[in-house]
Amino acid sequence: MFNDDPILNQLPPIEDETIYSYLSRIGACTGLIILGYQPYSEYLFGTKRLKTPNYYLCDCLDNLIKRIGNNEFDCLSSSGAIIMNMTVFPFYSHFISRNISSSVIKELLTDTPKLNSVARKLKIFTLDNQIERNQVIKFCPECIKEQIYLNREHMVIGNYMCYKHRIPLNYIVAGNNSRYPKFINILSLDYTNGLPCINNSYLFYNHVADFVHSIFMGDFSDSLETIKDKIKYKLENMDFIVDETINFQKLNNEFTLYRELFKGVINENAISEMVFRKNPNSKNIMPIHYIYF
Repeated sequence: MFNDDPILNQLPPIEDETIYSYLSRIGACTGLIILGYQPYSEYLFGTKRLKTPNYYLCDCLDNLIKRIGNNEFDCLSSSGAIIMNMTVFPFYSHFISRNISSSVIKELLTDTPKLNSVARKLKIFTLDNQIERNQVIKFCPECIKEQIYLNREHMVIGNYMCYKHRIPLNYIVAGNNSRYPKFINILSLDYTNGLPCINNSYLFYNHVADFVHSIFMGDFSDSLETIKDKIKYKLENMDFIVDETINFQKLNNEFTLYRELFKGVINENAISEMVFRKNPNSKNIMPIHYIYF
């Protein structure tokens, strides 16, 4: 497949490009994407499958790496290299235990699609606003002017600013199933496409972009217990904790970001358990809490 096709070396992966974006560019340049998402997925993975990679992750990686074959690119040298360099896993892995992290990696390598299971373990889908609940592509208009691709930092849920250019990301709603989207022609994206993800709170969202970037750069080493303590400390300083109890009514009324992003979505008992348990269950530590609190 790929190792017999010179297109691979003609289209090198872009730094921090998602595997979905790269495979979409390959499909567009070879013309194979016009076959439809199912035939093209079968071509990529060497097996019949009804699902494609999503914007965040890719499963069945052992099959994919066999199809890619030998190449000169470090990020495509192995299944593990794809996970660490072309998915959002390195970001979300900081908020789960080592056991869960190992389980996620194993599921991404199997020849059985596991993206729904992996997304739940990584707590990727935790928001219910107009942007994130749909099949959404987020991109920076300035980045698109330079090179047309999807940057994995931009795909982190809740990140709406470009770290490099300090401008809001644009988004395009491409469907209603963000866990298994269809392949689209990434090369058809234009900097004028889409709508801005945000229209205010730029200073705050620049902070979010800084935080996301620092994790991908390996500059973040907090343990799960430290993350829990910092969330509690932030809530206490904002007077949302009184007598070891979180005042969710006050939180909803006064903290606009919480009201917009979490109300009716995140279980309040889960937040309380995460903050107050001495040995918190890692499944209740959601990265969006750490970023936004």
